[in-house]
Amino acid sequence: MFQKINDFLSSRKNSKLINEISNKYLQKVNSFEDELRSLSQDDLINKIYDLKKSYSENKIRELIELDICLICAITREVANRTLGLRHFDSQIIGGIALYHGLIAEMKTGEGKTLVATIPIILNFILDKKVHLITVNDYLAKRDSLWMGPIYQYLNISNGYIQNDQPLEDKIKTYNSHVVYGNNNEFCFDYLRDNLRSFRSPKMQKDLHIAVIDEADSVLIDESRSPLGISGPVNTPIQLFKTCYELTENLNLDDVEINEERKNVLLKDNGIKKIEFNLKKINLLRGNSLFDNENLEVYQIINQSLKARFIFIKDKDYIVKNDQIIVIDEFSGRLSQGRRFGEGLHQSLEAKENVKIQSESITLASITFQNYFKKYEKISGMTGTALTEAEELLEIYGLSVVEVPTNKPMIRKDLNDQIYKTSDEKNQAILELVKKKHASGQPLLIGTTSIEKSNFISKLLEKSHIPHNVLNAKNHENEAEIIASAGKPSQITVATNMAGRGTDIKIGGNPEIDKDFNEADYQKVIDCGGLCILGTERHESRRIDNQLRGRSGRQGDPGESIFFVSLEDDLMRIFGSEKLQSMLSTLGLKEGEVIEHKWLTSSIERAQKRVEGHNFDIRKQLLEFDNIIDKQRNIIYSKREMIISENILEFISETEDEFITNLLDGETEEIENFKKTLTHLKDNELKEKKEYLEQFNKIKSDNLKKHSDVYEQILRQVTLTILDKNWHNHIQELTNIRMSVSLSGYAGKDPVNEFRKASFSAFNQLIYEIQKQIVLVLNNMNIQNQPEDNQTKPIESLPINKKVGRNDPCPCGSGKKYKHCCGKN
Repeated sequence: MFQKINDFLSSRKNSKLINEISNKYLQKVNSFEDELRSLSQDDLINKIYDLKKSYSENKIRELIELDICLICAITREVANRTLGLRHFDSQIIGGIALYHGLIAEMKTGEGKTLVATIPIILNFILDKKVHLITVNDYLAKRDSLWMGPIYQYLNISNGYIQNDQPLEDKIKTYNSHVVYGNNNEFCFDYLRDNLRSFRSPKMQKDLHIAVIDEADSVLIDESRSPLGISGPVNTPIQLFKTCYELTENLNLDDVEINEERKNVLLKDNGIKKIEFNLKKINLLRGNSLFDNENLEVYQIINQSLKARFIFIKDKDYIVKNDQIIVIDEFSGRLSQGRRFGEGLHQSLEAKENVKIQSESITLASITFQNYFKKYEKISGMTGTALTEAEELLEIYGLSVVEVPTNKPMIRKDLNDQIYKTSDEKNQAILELVKKKHASGQPLLIGTTSIEKSNFISKLLEKSHIPHNVLNAKNHENEAEIIASAGKPSQITVATNMAGRGTDIKIGGNPEIDKDFNEADYQKVIDCGGLCILGTERHESRRIDNQLRGRSGRQGDPGESIFFVSLEDDLMRIFGSEKLQSMLSTLGLKEGEVIEHKWLTSSIERAQKRVEGHNFDIRKQLLEFDNIIDKQRNIIYSKREMIISENILEFISETEDEFITNLLDGETEEIENFKKTLTHLKDNELKEKKEYLEQFNKIKSDNLKKHSDVYEQILRQVTLTILDKNWHNHIQELTNIRMSVSLSGYAGKDPVNEFRKASFSAFNQLIYEIQKQIVLVLNNMNIQNQPEDNQTKPIESLPINKKVGRNDPCPCGSGKKYKHCCGKN
């Protein structure tokens, strides 16, 4: 009841927003058309640059209504001249919505690529750089080159970034007014900027405006795990193989499997089996798997359990060329180069008997949520966002507006066909496919995994029905398969790869299909357009809607229908027991279909349960990362100071803060610190002022002797210390998070427990960084190099006294040198 009221209010709010944009801008935009058509290229450029100059001189931060209308009209005129594409009124509405920082829901075939040119040029007037964010490198390059003539006509610089692009080219591209690129690459470049050495220039100098294509995919689907840059770590490879083999001795009675949360817990008898076998091979320290000294083994056992009982080949990953390759659960595409974290990928490699790659340690990471919040303004467009409007508003502060289609939508969305068993459902699917194929109507059959697309394909083969298969294992001919998917009698079996970013034109695509025949278009129209057949409901309503959206583009006819069984994963894991028992008591005959709005609503409620669960996961991830983000921002700002600002001033502030904290501490700690100061250990230093005077004298002497290299040495040393400690801290935060993950069972809030533990660890991190900087810089002995070597990078900084491997580490940590700074 409350949901219906909420939906009603949301639809009224949406209509109000659309009417406001239409009434406020559209008529004025159209009124400029005749006047602009008669102007030369120079006239249009002068209008743009005169406006830009006026706003800059008057320091105005937002465009007035009349100027928005004029710029929209100029953009439309230039697009028509350069590309032969004139923005529809609906595209003007979408573009203005994007400029105002909204998410514009626009259906398939409505021309979102062209829409994005409007907010880009509007923001150019305000001298705001725009990052146009897509979901892959191919689209970034395609859209930049496709829309490029519009920007070039108006002397607006544009470019695109790619994964394999040289650094020099990227830096040049980032200086453009508009930069196209995929979400991962923008995020990685931000992290790379904060791992760069002091010699390297920064790529992302300004984060002004982000316009996100397929916004729901980027902001929601891909936000369930942080993006990170990793380096190797020394976990023994054999340990993954050993731990996985131990889990193979377990049966279903030994574990508790939660498919909804993708988690596996050991029951008491499972724990006893694992501990017994660990003792036999001398891998268990103490008596319990859960003791702190067994943390590494416990973590790998935990990931091995997931690899064995939760993650499924050809659904979650494939094995190709002796490697595990991740399948993106939302796009259905292979995620080349991406690895499951926290040892899960290595556990899967052990499971599939492929070469186990080294585990990695995270050097830098950030969630998409916190990355995009660094922009001054973000907006986005997608074909499916209304179902996630609540999350977009709560997490990003973004409202969703549904932009009306250019032509009325006439696709027929039929009720779900519900069967008791999978066999009955599959037989019904086969019968409908035969019927559609015989009528000449093209059919796109949507499946939820590679495994299930292969099953449907074999079903069709047995009945001698010709078809194409499109999935992550068979994607090489994607363009040709999609180009022919709308031809008469064509049958295409696909995973959700075909649900996003594909444009199926009925009758075929003349730009790609060599055998294109114009008469085929009318044949398909007469048959009812493209038919979408879903073989089961996805966990998310959005993915179902994306699949439906392949049909009915630009006013074309079409239809969609989903087949469901009570044995489908969605119904089995998330469907209510009440629904299943009720259907079981109906006494349905074999093959009998159930078709009722009440049942369709029940399926929708099951999907909402999944969506709510996934929202909770993303929300908790963000709560954890918000805590880390505060620490990340402090470290990254210190890094930027070391690289870009007065390094001597930074060192002096560090020394001042450290000595203040030191002198407030224990006497024994002060004495231990003094003993480690090579140059000062014989001095009687008591007051803060005395320490700082001695430190300044050392810096002053070094500056006189080595003025040409001293600041360079200071930057390199402080950066090395900062980075090494921060990377270790990131790993410690990962361990803290894993240790607090079970605190919910003890009635404690894991986020609060993480906040307290991470705050304490961060205070210790800052103290250690300051301490090591003070010690190393005041102990080092700089040696002059021969002239021909002075331009070489400094590889090591010798100190006066040779340190034995078993001696106390000179950094003052209290550890042996071989276990501290001498470890590497």
